[in-house]
Amino acid sequence: VVSIGQNAYFDNQGSIEVDGYAEVGNVVVVGIQQTGVGFSTLTNEADASIVVSAESGHGITYGADAFSVGAFVIGTSAYVQNAGLIAAESYVHGGEGISTAIGSEAYGVYGFATTTNSGTISAHAVDDSDEASYSFAYAVINKDFYFQSVASMANYGTVTAHAETYFGAAISYGVRNYALYAEVDNAQGATIQAISEVEYAGFASAVAVDNYGKYYAHDTNAGSITAYASSHYTEHYGRFTYVAANAIGVIEDARYF
Repeated sequence: VVSIGQNAYFDNQGSIEVDGYAEVGNVVVVGIQQTGVGFSTLTNEADASIVVSAESGHGITYGADAFSVGAFVIGTSAYVQNAGLIAAESYVHGGEGISTAIGSEAYGVYGFATTTNSGTISAHAVDDSDEASYSFAYAVINKDFYFQSVASMANYGTVTAHAETYFGAAISYGVRNYALYAEVDNAQGATIQAISEVEYAGFASAVAVDNYGKYYAHDTNAGSITAYASSHYTEHYGRFTYVAANAIGVIEDARYF
């Protein structure tokens, strides 16, 4: 679905499913792309769903890229309100590739970027190639260009980012906020989680909440925020001849104050 207007509004009350597959080559899949010159608002109602999947078998002259995003909303101010399901999945199976899955992205050019979730938002990226590869999973991103205004997340449901790599790097973020002022509120009974797993050898990093406000950053949690990262080491030569894993629940950064 593509929605464009001076002020763009999209209210999904049904089911949107997009699948892309290439045996050889790169794949990009987007559930909803919405652009508003002024306000841009996406509402995904209760019992509604936006489910996307991108899958590639192998690259052509280099590793394949598989990229999926459930909802991409951009405007002077951008707002995503989800009460249903937004899920993105990406898979790469061969070559030195990159698998990226993003559940929801809200970008405000000069105004705010906000996501309110009372349903489920998830991102799952898998790269099971036996060559050095990367997988990136971002469940929710709220970002202001030029750090002009506010990026915020109010979560009353479930947010999950899961990155899996056989050999290479697996990186996951549950919520990422970037703005002049940034706020994350995780309500009672709500969950934000990030999981990164490397099966053979390499680097695993999981961050549940990354909240950056140039002048102000604030986080409140009455629910559950968890991060898990694991990596295994098998001695070999070449790239990723090491093992490392780090898991961080919350990063709160307001470095100018």
